[in-house]
Amino acid sequence: MASVKEIGDILESVKKSALDYQKLTGKSLSISGEYGEYFAAKTLDLTLVDDKKLAYDATNEAGTRINIKSQVIPADKELSGQRLGSIQFDREWDSIMVVLMNETFEPYAIYEAARETIEQSVKKGGGKSKSARSALSAGQFKEIGTLVWPAA
Repeated sequence: MASVKEIGDILESVKKSALDYQKLTGKSLSISGEYGEYFAAKTLDLTLVDDKKLAYDATNEAGTRINIKSQVIPADKELSGQRLGSIQFDREWDSIMVVLMNETFEPYAIYEAARETIEQSVKKGGGKSKSARSALSAGQFKEIGTLVWPAA
């Protein structure tokens, strides 16, 4: 796999292009997932995995399998209403990190929660549809997660 630096060089260029595209068309290019993975790996010294069939995106020095989710939260939006992608409990992973970014893809926080904590929170969601039970809002994740960046 390419180094985090090589990935970062490309993604910084793509980020600029995505912002230019948005200014020009009013439409956004979906780069937040890839940029969030890169930023978390660079900032927290994670190793990105090559195999996208896996349910996790990176590992840390201890071997923790981390699923990285990213969410752009526009300044005029509530954190609570922004849903993260679905959570696959039938797959192997140990924790989830959520990278929160502003509308210019500038990360401002990374939260992490262990699988057990996430499972307990989702189970509390009870009588909702199956898809709603396997997802959390960014606000819910912030409540159950631990701020890992910036350092508190």
